[in-house]
Amino acid sequence: MRSVRASAAAWKRDSPHREEVRKHFEPSGTARYYVLGRVVVGLEDEAAGTALAGDIHQVCEVAYYLGAAAQYQGRIEDASDWFRAALETSLAGENEYRFAHAELTVWKSLAKSLTRIAEDRQH
Repeated sequence: MRSVRASAAAWKRDSPHREEVRKHFEPSGTARYYVLGRVVVGLEDEAAGTALAGDIHQVCEVAYYLGAAAQYQGRIEDASDWFRAALETSLAGENEYRFAHAELTVWKSLAKSLTRIAEDRQH
């Protein structure tokens, strides 16, 4: 589950593991979670992720990882859109659903706009 580790490293801009995780994903690969990890750290584009969304469970999963990728890149509004897409699957039993829900809940508790949250993350 390196893609989960990649998304966890992405959440903290000052994480000492960001570069380590990015280097792990530098070589090309085709395994599903490896590709999603590459998407999260910015080595693959969104199309590489959306190509992996076959059934509704995969849609939930991919939406979460695309949200994590957007968050990694500081695109909080896009991250919010992707996390909400994960929630729209209504698959509350999926880990990615719960991860997306948790992140949106944190942002809501900050009582700030997404623009302000993005600005705060840059400092």
